[in-house]
Amino acid sequence: MNSMEQSATPQSHSDEQLQEEAPVFYCIEEGEEEEPVAGMGLPFQVSGMLPPVASTPLDNPVLGSGGGRRLQVASQPDARRQYRRPLRILLIAGVILLVGSALTSLLFAQASPSLVTGGVAVRLTPRSAASATKSKRHQASPTPTARPTQGTTPTEWVPAQLPPGWEAAGLTMGDALFAMRTAMTFVDREMSLDYRNVGTRTQHGGTLTAAAFLLTPAARQRYFANDLRVANNTLFDQVEQRQLIQVVVDAVPTLVQERTVGQQQFAWVDVAFQLWQSQRTSQTARHVEGKQLDPAQRQPVIHHLVVVLLREPPGQQGPNAPMGGTGWLVTNYALDAQALPPVVLPA
Repeated sequence: MNSMEQSATPQSHSDEQLQEEAPVFYCIEEGEEEEPVAGMGLPFQVSGMLPPVASTPLDNPVLGSGGGRRLQVASQPDARRQYRRPLRILLIAGVILLVGSALTSLLFAQASPSLVTGGVAVRLTPRSAASATKSKRHQASPTPTARPTQGTTPTEWVPAQLPPGWEAAGLTMGDALFAMRTAMTFVDREMSLDYRNVGTRTQHGGTLTAAAFLLTPAARQRYFANDLRVANNTLFDQVEQRQLIQVVVDAVPTLVQERTVGQQQFAWVDVAFQLWQSQRTSQTARHVEGKQLDPAQRQPVIHHLVVVLLREPPGQQGPNAPMGGTGWLVTNYALDAQALPPVVLPA
């Protein structure tokens, strides 16, 4: 055996040992025989040709139009990515919803409770809730209600109860309120004066006769015959000389009595009020303004004008009825009298 054969024999022997010791892997390529290749491809058992998978160039634009088996192996991770992406979006959306729900629940849980006053629920803002808590801490005992002192009148005039016989006469609380409103309007028009609008000395008008529209026809005749505003010039001259401006303030009506005379219904309303005046003094030419004061006590004078109202059924006084035709007209009145003025017929 020559030297070349001797050198070849150990090399072939070494190749055989390498093939026996190294693991054999198989990589199947399309159109080729299954040949064992050492250290390449994926571990497969030899089982013949794999069935081809139909594919077109449009099956996977990234992988192209390679062989069916190679396309099948390469497209599996891509399909997983397609399923993972919507799953990630759903998971992220779920987390956002959970966090938002938790924040909303926490926000509403810390909101202030409603404060119920007079049957109406009023929700406090955080600032007002803190103020209410602070006020509650500082007020250990309720503050007593301040009562009106001398020279003041209350502002609440809705009657707590109606006079005897009011409901039996078919009258309601609404009728009572309209009667009080009519009496208040009459007092405001009757007792408020302005020297700049009183008519002339021979024909009184303006603020001197502003209350006449609320009188019944019979009461209007008595008014122009007896009331100082139109019967003579005494009051007219005083208003002009003193440049008097007089306004009714703090008026509060009280429904006193109801009475039926024949077929007619009457109501008595006592209106308490004060007078604000602006006038020129006799000593100087300057004007003095303020409420009319009692000279002895130096407190505002509270006047009472009692108005007798005649019931006129609503809707039967025509389109231009006084006070909108709400059911009452003035038939008699008395200022600061000791007794209630009587019913004068015809009313």
